[in-house]
Amino acid sequence: MIKLKNITGKKLKLIDLDMKYLDDMYEYSSNPRMYEYFEFEAHKTKNETKSYLKKLIKRSNKKNAHWWFIQLKKTSKIIGSFGVHDIDRIKNSCEISYAISPKYWGKNVFSEVMEIVLEYLVNDLSFHRITATTARENIRSIKGIQKYNFVQEAILKDYYLNSDNERYDAVILSLVQNKKINSKLDVSSKSPTFTNIKDKHISQIIKIKDKNSKFPNKELEHVLDVLGNNGTNFINKLEARFKKLFNQKYAIACNSGTSGLHASLAALDLEYGDEIIVPGLTVVMDAYAAIHLGATPVFADVDPKTFLITAESIKKKLTKKTKAVIVVSLQGLPVDIDPIMKLAKKYGFYVIEDNAQDFMGTYKNRISGCSGDVGIWSFENKKHLSGATEGGMICTNNKKLATKIRKFAGIGYKNMTATGGRTSLAISQVQDPNYKRFDTIGLNYRMPNIVAAVSLGQLESYKSIISRRQKVAAIFRKAIKGCNWLQEQNIPNNCTHTHYTFAVRYSGDKHFGLSWKSFYNKYLKLGGDGFYGACVCPHLEPSIQQYIKDSGYNKKISTPIAEKIQKEIMQFKTNYRDLEIAQQKANILKKLINSLNKS
Repeated sequence: MIKLKNITGKKLKLIDLDMKYLDDMYEYSSNPRMYEYFEFEAHKTKNETKSYLKKLIKRSNKKNAHWWFIQLKKTSKIIGSFGVHDIDRIKNSCEISYAISPKYWGKNVFSEVMEIVLEYLVNDLSFHRITATTARENIRSIKGIQKYNFVQEAILKDYYLNSDNERYDAVILSLVQNKKINSKLDVSSKSPTFTNIKDKHISQIIKIKDKNSKFPNKELEHVLDVLGNNGTNFINKLEARFKKLFNQKYAIACNSGTSGLHASLAALDLEYGDEIIVPGLTVVMDAYAAIHLGATPVFADVDPKTFLITAESIKKKLTKKTKAVIVVSLQGLPVDIDPIMKLAKKYGFYVIEDNAQDFMGTYKNRISGCSGDVGIWSFENKKHLSGATEGGMICTNNKKLATKIRKFAGIGYKNMTATGGRTSLAISQVQDPNYKRFDTIGLNYRMPNIVAAVSLGQLESYKSIISRRQKVAAIFRKAIKGCNWLQEQNIPNNCTHTHYTFAVRYSGDKHFGLSWKSFYNKYLKLGGDGFYGACVCPHLEPSIQQYIKDSGYNKKISTPIAEKIQKEIMQFKTNYRDLEIAQQKANILKKLINSLNKS
């Protein structure tokens, strides 16, 4: 048991808890203002206070905690309590808690208490790290603590539940102090107290856990779990969560969306000359996956309003050699999949859904990416869910395909199955010279556990991530309202768009003679962020042009719509984490639109 001494200040004393001060404690404990942000309610009877004080005294007698009453020296009246708990003498750390009568708020009581307590904890007891937890909404408390060089370290989501069943986030604030402090603290100093490498790490953690950070939730905790070598298999956790969320039987984590495409096509047992239909407007990787397997990419045109491949354009490209169609939910808009699946059933081809730019979009109230034979998602850093670097997921309800995909993406280990299987072996097996490991030719497309750790943290908060992108899109939509030369990607009534970007077609060159690039430069000059053009149509990329030349490619390519709108599309960012910044950029766009309309 740790016994802390009583402390005396100029006007206050910190003294041991005692039942003889029950009346004073009940006076402030029965004040509702004390419990605005917490799960506790004001005490309605003195017996409630008596019971609570008994528990506090009992806890104060334990080895890692101590509570004082705050007493006015002049009148001996008790006006609050102050606790030091979760004491760790090995790490020289502790947490502080406090409760002060609302009657004494703003009367320098808290300031004097903090001064004498911090001087005692740091100078006399040599505590190096002191933390405090308070409601995120409790600005008064946060500012009061921050005056003493405490900085925000982390946010705990939905930590408090008040009597009205409302949840509040909590803020952890910390003071890292390796030097003794004067009895008169320099509360005006804004310089940090961090003086060593550990303190630098804490500063980085604070930055990562900030609400506007890219990874403010459990990503950091999961990564530290991996680095701590605790044995948690985040890949299994991520796959399990994905299966449940998307209602799929099988989920296979991989190291990128592109490797997911390659592995999925490899599972179809393609033969040389088999044809894979891909959109005429998409990233080049859809065609690459087919080419690497000896298949022939066939380019189908897209709808001018949605920018997406359609059943009608696919049907025009079907032949007896068609083995699969890759559909792409470009910019986050789900493909009109039902007519395509109807066509697939009639003509017997596979449908692969490339959902790299769409996460949890809906089509006829069904989650996008789950209607075809295989669905693929990307966790590249700019996507809805980020693995911090690269990453991907493949989902299917077909056990045979799942087994082949997992084996191909797992170097061909013979003991891999649709649901998993070991890719590392017991030491006795590894050391046996007769052990044969592989029965399939595959590649190492496995997801690293640390990427899965980050991705799982993102998945646990996917709703807020998607909602924020949709809010940004709504801000830009309002900015272009009434502008007939910026035409938004059309969203059918039966779809929910998740807005990887906010995409529009630009026709200002026809209205004002202002080129795409000139508009871009004007937007930048006014302070805009810049925006992306659509990727060059895959068949026009130099790499595919060379493939066409070298391979004797003889398929007719006719994608006039894709080639036309590709040059017109402007893709405005939606991954702002601060909506105020997004609004500023949208205001700049609106200002530019208005100036051009007046010219």
